[in-house]
Amino acid sequence: MKIEFMVPDDSDVIYLKDADKIERLQDRNDVIDTLYNIVKDQYPKAFDALFEVYAKSAEHKFLMMRRFIKCNFSKHDSIIDLDTDILNFENIFCPLKGECKYDHIICNPEFNTKLTDTELQVMALIAQNLTDSEIADQTYRSIHTIIAHRKSILKKLNLKNKQDIAAFYIKYYSNENLHRR
Repeated sequence: MKIEFMVPDDSDVIYLKDADKIERLQDRNDVIDTLYNIVKDQYPKAFDALFEVYAKSAEHKFLMMRRFIKCNFSKHDSIIDLDTDILNFENIFCPLKGECKYDHIICNPEFNTKLTDTELQVMALIAQNLTDSEIADQTYRSIHTIIAHRKSILKKLNLKNKQDIAAFYIKYYSNENLHRR
């Protein structure tokens, strides 16, 4: 999924360009759900703030993601805003920058670098040289979930491939596990 978000000036309507097709955001639940999950996992402070503002609305998912897009991706440019599960933030003009209580929370949010227990488990299995399919079988998760965890690990730790994950795990976590036994 490669999406460019477009927000006309003075509008609450958000359009998205997916390949050569332009649609309204509210007509694409798949994009809303994808972005919602990315924000929830990778930008938890932004997610919590958005949820606090919009949780009482029946359309809270849409409203949360509309606000997130308006604060971070409203320029139409040549850089894809949502590239599979990677967000490419834009420097958006906002007259409230510096005074808004959500500055650097919803707009320009902080990326979550803390690994989850599941991500640590996946790292350990990668370090044992298991394939994604074997990890999925052993953890009772789908292969797509394992791939998503691996991508998240790569991004959070700024690594390039599975070999880097294995080396990182062995260097920083395997001794820790030995002391716990």
